[in-house]
Amino acid sequence: MEEQYREILRRFERDYLILTQSGESEISRRLESLVHRMAETIGEVKPEIQEIPNPEARTALLCSKIDNPGLRQRFADALNCLKSGSKETQLEIVSSLLYYFDEEEINPTLIKDANTPLKLYYTKIDSEEGICFIDAENYDIITVMESPLLSPELFKSGDYLEISGWTEVSTGVYRIQREGRVILEPDFLVDVTQIATSIDRSRAFAPLFILNTLKPFHPNENIFKGSMINTMLDKLMLRPELSFNELYQQIEDEFPLEIELFKAHIPAITTELEKLHYPTLNNIAKRLESFDVLIEPNFISPKYGLKGRFDLLIIDEKLQQKHLIELKGGKAPDFGSWAGHRMQTTCYDLMLKETSGGERKGKSYILYSKVQGTDSLRKNEATLDHEQEV
Repeated sequence: MEEQYREILRRFERDYLILTQSGESEISRRLESLVHRMAETIGEVKPEIQEIPNPEARTALLCSKIDNPGLRQRFADALNCLKSGSKETQLEIVSSLLYYFDEEEINPTLIKDANTPLKLYYTKIDSEEGICFIDAENYDIITVMESPLLSPELFKSGDYLEISGWTEVSTGVYRIQREGRVILEPDFLVDVTQIATSIDRSRAFAPLFILNTLKPFHPNENIFKGSMINTMLDKLMLRPELSFNELYQQIEDEFPLEIELFKAHIPAITTELEKLHYPTLNNIAKRLESFDVLIEPNFISPKYGLKGRFDLLIIDEKLQQKHLIELKGGKAPDFGSWAGHRMQTTCYDLMLKETSGGERKGKSYILYSKVQGTDSLRKNEATLDHEQEV
């Protein structure tokens, strides 16, 4: 078998020599193509493998079938290096694949750091101990015990996921801890608002997320009213002394087409804005005058696969705290907040934790502008269960 490996690798030597003369812009693409072709030649190609669209996942599954641990580790090094290494380092790694059998065989053992996530590709391999995955770092086949956070029905072959908060119970077998998290395709950033609108009563409902994504957008007077309320808050945060008439004049200048489109609803909307929303928004703007406030800052979270825009982020440099306020102009529950709104602030809390190095000091609030008095600002505490549901 080793002679077969050697012969296959030598076939690519000419491609490698050509590769060393390639321009800088071509180097990563051609290196990646070379390594994938090598893996497909050596690995056991089956129809279900060929159907996996993700080339990295397909190569990982192919390489997991290479029974020589030293060569398998070299493939892992090569693919990981392709993502971030310099041209010289990339060429050196691929060269080590070509000349692997000229060296003394090694059997590397990767010691995992429990503080870093498991990076895995899902594969449909049967196991009595749990769910089988391919380790994206060294292409070993490992098993993760099933838990409420992890079920094979959630994945299709080739899906990439990361698991944090794990324990190795035996060689190659892992268990997710109570505080663990499973993030599916973290590189695919999902808008937090889309998640919040996919909550059916008290829990997340995945088909609703898909339907909302595919559903065409049709403007209506309620959506327009929501835009006006958000604009009122933005302008009052900059100038809390504005009267309602002064504020409404600025809104008219900003939404001329919408006001014409929904002119039949404008009298009722204007009355609601003046009697209900303006007093609440004006009050919160005056209360925050002495704070450093960011209006609608954008955040992304590559770790959790989230992106979103906060309505207000209040920064308290003295206490090293960051508080966020999410504005909602619709009907409020009798107490607490709606499940979708709570999920939204939970997502924001995760994003702030990532940007703060894992720990976040501060509180999250929902501001129901239609509610009068102190009850309009309602605190939301993200629990572990809420974070895991995200």
